[in-house]
Amino acid sequence: MSNKILPADFCNRISAQIPEDAADLLAVLDTPPPVSIRINPQKLQDYAAGIPMLWHQEGYYLFERPSFTIDPLFHAGAYYVQEASSMVIVNFLETEKYEKILDLCAAPGGKSTLLATAMQQDTVLISNEVIRARAGVLSENMTKWGSPNVIVTNNDPRHFGALQSYFDLIVIDAPCSGEGMFRKDLDSRNEWSLENVAICAARQMRIVADVIPALAAGGHIIYSTCTFSAAENEELIQQVLQAFPEMELSPVVLDERWGLVSSEINGVSNSAYRCYPHKLKGEGFFVCRLQKKGVKPAKEEIFISSKNARNQQNSSKKDAKKTPFPEKEMKRFLREYAVENIEMYEDNLFYLTPQVKETLKDLARFHFIKKGILIGKIQGKDFNPAHEWALCPEVATDLPIIDLDLPQALDYLRKNDLPNDTELINGWALARYEGVNLGWIKVTPQRLKNHFPVNWRIKHL
Repeated sequence: MSNKILPADFCNRISAQIPEDAADLLAVLDTPPPVSIRINPQKLQDYAAGIPMLWHQEGYYLFERPSFTIDPLFHAGAYYVQEASSMVIVNFLETEKYEKILDLCAAPGGKSTLLATAMQQDTVLISNEVIRARAGVLSENMTKWGSPNVIVTNNDPRHFGALQSYFDLIVIDAPCSGEGMFRKDLDSRNEWSLENVAICAARQMRIVADVIPALAAGGHIIYSTCTFSAAENEELIQQVLQAFPEMELSPVVLDERWGLVSSEINGVSNSAYRCYPHKLKGEGFFVCRLQKKGVKPAKEEIFISSKNARNQQNSSKKDAKKTPFPEKEMKRFLREYAVENIEMYEDNLFYLTPQVKETLKDLARFHFIKKGILIGKIQGKDFNPAHEWALCPEVATDLPIIDLDLPQALDYLRKNDLPNDTELINGWALARYEGVNLGWIKVTPQRLKNHFPVNWRIKHL
């Protein structure tokens, strides 16, 4: 089968599922997909080269797909390239209610960056990905975004069941058969089958069941997929409600002008929504919000099962070892630039908000990929600031700046050193492009030594 041909079984099911609209939906899947981004309001105020989105004030459609690789703002985390329909989940959030958020299947980071921007300042986001390689990509994108109250973990969903009644919001963007991506990812058409839909539905049920114990009473689960299959969407939600009587639907009323199609589950209106690409400017998407009945218990009643915790992936024992600040010059550097909430683990210094510090204790046996903001590392007598620090607007303040034009910025992103035509003689400074930090430069009298991460460098232009 050519990967340009829609599977026959899929077409037949769509024809039965939405007979009045089937022809329009199938036709639009063979048209070019729209390109959309969501800006980081800590780094950009708007995006003049785009058209504002209806359902997310920070979302924009682009007139054409640019080469993001050669845009320094992309590498600096000033925006995230995200499919438009998936941004609708911002309208399902009640952020004032959430102290702890879990994004369970988070890679590559679209929903986690959205949550990190939308959540309250003292909320902590645990952004998790079970696949190790994808967890690395997730950590990179969260580093670029620069939010300090984020912890990235690499754990199986079942491990979170040990955190009884811990999270106020759990977002589950469940692995699915991917029908909603048939327009963007032609290869996914060859991977689709009715058997795979059934396999996905069974896996989704296991994932949801694993984390329901970790949801606090009164808390929300936002469940989403990028598929049109009822077996992975409405029918899955019905199974969850039947298996877990403590869960109930939590309807959300959205603006009808946006073009989303409301789904009725168990006779409840507006209990879920579908995005169809022939009805709005986006890909296929399904979203539903559930709520656990009851009232959230007091903090001291939250119970973490030590038996289950022992079965979790072991975190590095190095994290628990603390040593005093060894260098007077390093102390002076940090004091001069007013960085507070510094914690030291061996030779690494982290910026940890009180909320993150508390959460790390609760998740002591989990496998961390990223926690808070890495400020830097002591190597011998030297203190080398970390790239994470440069990209976090909240703590990378009052530091020396070297503004770069576009050719210089691209040279910097290639990991090339730059000639020193500044008045600075030596020391550390931030490379900046159009008001947004790119990373660190170590100034010497003759040149600006490039400290952009080697594994992030642009290899080809």
